[in-house]
Amino acid sequence: MFEEFTPTCEAADCGRALDADRPALVFREEAGEQRGATRLGPFERANGPRERRAYECTCGAVTVTVVAQAREGL
Repeated sequence: MFEEFTPTCEAADCGRALDADRPALVFREEAGEQRGATRLGPFERANGPRERRAYECTCGAVTVTVVAQAREGL
């Protein structure tokens, strides 16, 4: 469902590779397509599940990734 990837620290002057198998926090959302708006502006969510993963680097920074299943035909 989710493709493999190698997260890296996004802190200035860091860029260390983070262990993709050891996120500090994982949040899964089993939502289908949703269209609408928030106070921050319009949004559209891809079909299928979405997952947010937070990784803590040894430099102290936290990097958050969002992985969504691609919509068929795209």
